[in-house]
Amino acid sequence: MTAQQAQIDKDFQTFQEMTPEFHAYFSEHSVRAIFALVEDRLEQTGRLSSVSEFIRAFDELRKAGLPKLRSSLPKPEPEEKVFTLTAAEYRQMPSRVLQLKYQNQPEFRAAVQSLIDRGLI
Repeated sequence: MTAQQAQIDKDFQTFQEMTPEFHAYFSEHSVRAIFALVEDRLEQTGRLSSVSEFIRAFDELRKAGLPKLRSSLPKPEPEEKVFTLTAAEYRQMPSRVLQLKYQNQPEFRAAVQSLIDRGLI
C-alpha cells in the first residue's frame, strides 16, 4: 500500500466518523463509488487526499440518486447523571433549600432517603 493510498483510507475512515448519515447509504457499491470519484478527482487535479473530497463525493452521489438502504443510526441516549449527596452536604444546606429540593427533585429525594436508610441522618 502506498502512502497516498494509506492517506485515502485514513481520510475515508475520518469521513465515516464525521458523517453519521453515511450509515444509511453504506454498501459495497456506495463505498466503491465514493472511492472511484475521489480517486478520479485526485488524479485529475493532482491534489492530495482530504476528508472534504469524500464529503463532496458523497453529496454528489446522493444528489445523483444513491439509494438510502437503512434508517440513520439511532441517537445515543443521554447518560443518566448519578446524583450523590453526603450527610455533610445535607447538614450544610439551609432547611428551606432542603424542603424545596426534596419536593421538586426526585433524585434529591432518593439521595436523602438513602442517607436515612443507612442511618446517616
